[in-house]
Amino acid sequence: MVRTPPIVLVVGPSGVGKSTLSPGAAKRVGAKYIRLDPPVTTKPPDITPEQAQAFVDELTAGAGWYVIELGAGALDHPQGREFAVRYSARMITI
Repeated sequence: MVRTPPIVLVVGPSGVGKSTLSPGAAKRVGAKYIRLDPPVTTKPPDITPEQAQAFVDELTAGAGWYVIELGAGALDHPQGREFAVRYSARMITI
């Protein structure tokens, strides 16, 4: 089993304040903040789950918590849901 860092995903529809809340929440708890651009996350990516895992593994190589802001609709796609499950991510829905 692959050890993954603690990850909190911030999800919700466009315009609800994900981009306002996420960086402040990360700073408040001492977590690193990663924003995945909406154009990338609102449609199924052209990459395999293994490539996506390698990307996130590289981003989260350090110790500590991570707050990752996903674009609106990211969890509407199987790849987005698999990401959340694979990393045992906690979610904040706004």
